[in-house]
Amino acid sequence: MREHIGRIFANWPDLAFSGRRLYVREGLVVSEWTARATAPDGRRLEWDGIDVFPCENGLILRKDVYSAGHRPRVLSP
Repeated sequence: MREHIGRIFANWPDLAFSGRRLYVREGLVVSEWTARATAPDGRRLEWDGIDVFPCENGLILRKDVYSAGHRPRVLSP
């Protein structure tokens, strides 16, 4: 996992996330976020996503990520 996350940040060195909403209920946490980064061609991109954390006994069981990274919004050419 460390190598995978490391490659993401190596490819997108200015990648930054801002949280939009956080939902918490028994056994589940959902975090809505927006990511922004500069593409290799210089365009500033933005995309939305959510992280879903099923929990049990105070522990995170897994982290599921869903994002629109395949179709980012272009903020600047």
